[in-house]
Amino acid sequence: GLSVILPTRKKPLIVFNIDILGDLNFAEQYVLLLGTLRDSRILQIKLNGDFAFLLSWGSEKVFAFTVGGFHPRYTNKPEKLYDLKRISAEISRSAGSARIQLVCQLYQAVTSNSFQIGFRTDLYGKWKSVTFTGYLGFDALIQFDPFRFEVDIYMGVEVKWKGRTLFGVDLA
Repeated sequence: GLSVILPTRKKPLIVFNIDILGDLNFAEQYVLLLGTLRDSRILQIKLNGDFAFLLSWGSEKVFAFTVGGFHPRYTNKPEKLYDLKRISAEISRSAGSARIQLVCQLYQAVTSNSFQIGFRTDLYGKWKSVTFTGYLGFDALIQFDPFRFEVDIYMGVEVKWKGRTLFGVDLA
């Protein structure tokens, strides 16, 4: 594994702990790197997620580099890359009967025939008998040959009182 602690161990503001697995396989003609963030943070913001790099020069030529996985509808995901976790950052605060949580997730991937990027932000809050949730996100996939692209943008909000929905809106 790899650890980075900045600026000092006594006063860490940034902590990255990355577990890395590498596989250089000449018989099957590929190189594979897999990594996972664990117990990582920037200030008090928790960080998690996976990354991967695959280069295959054998009968099946493959190039893929991703931080946080692939577009949800990407169909040419290499077999060697399992379901990767999105890179996520989480902030939670509680005080008395009030609670708020913000989770941001992102991914970016480059393959020999595509560029992919996306994010999603989820907000949850509770104050006494009222809860609210909201989300905002987008996914973009650009394929080079044959050329095509798709972009999804979505958002929504819901407010509940004592478990009953007062109002909610979803847009896509």
